[in-house]
Amino acid sequence: MRISTIIIGCLSVAVLAYGALSLWRRRAAPEPPISAAGGSAEIIPAIAGIPYWLQNDPAWSNEIISGSNDTMAAAGCLVSCVAMTLSSFDLHITPGELCRELNANHGFTAQGQLVWGAVTTCTKGAFMTAFPPLTHMAIDNELRGGRPVIAKIMLWGQVPHWVLMIGKQHTGYVMIDPLNTQRAVVPVSTRSTHIHAIRVLHRSGSQPTPTTPSLPTPSHP
Repeated sequence: MRISTIIIGCLSVAVLAYGALSLWRRRAAPEPPISAAGGSAEIIPAIAGIPYWLQNDPAWSNEIISGSNDTMAAAGCLVSCVAMTLSSFDLHITPGELCRELNANHGFTAQGQLVWGAVTTCTKGAFMTAFPPLTHMAIDNELRGGRPVIAKIMLWGQVPHWVLMIGKQHTGYVMIDPLNTQRAVVPVSTRSTHIHAIRVLHRSGSQPTPTTPSLPTPSHP
């Protein structure tokens, strides 16, 4: 009886461990990309009052992203999108200023990936990062609420790049692109066929979408 009880107990622990590992793997696996256009056909006016900042602006193009030692000109698209988003909420900060704040607050990994929790630190707890499900419905809900959506796309189908989606025209999303020297608001579909990830910043205590632990995110290019 005692041996069988021990065996049953060990099997139970193994089953639970396997279930936990499977759940972790599912959560850790990236969501499949979605089309750059989709969801309900509607007009969501472009969110006003967002500065159009370029990652290669001479004012901060040579700022260094710690860890990777890349420059903002080379890899500052995500930092630029975060700075534009914060500025849309009246926390005015340039990409250069935000880069320096992140460097001072362990905001990048050794590979130069953005640590999202450091955004909360740099804003003195005023903002947190939400990780909505990667669906057109989630994007539409954020844009209807007046919240820009930071989106990862692939340039030429292979180069990771972050842009800021600010509105919708029928089924197509429009964006600010930190690499667009003309500073034009253009459809996401002109740069990529798919959206690979989304992030949203919310004022602390007012997140309508789930937040997750502070996972590092590549900031390239």
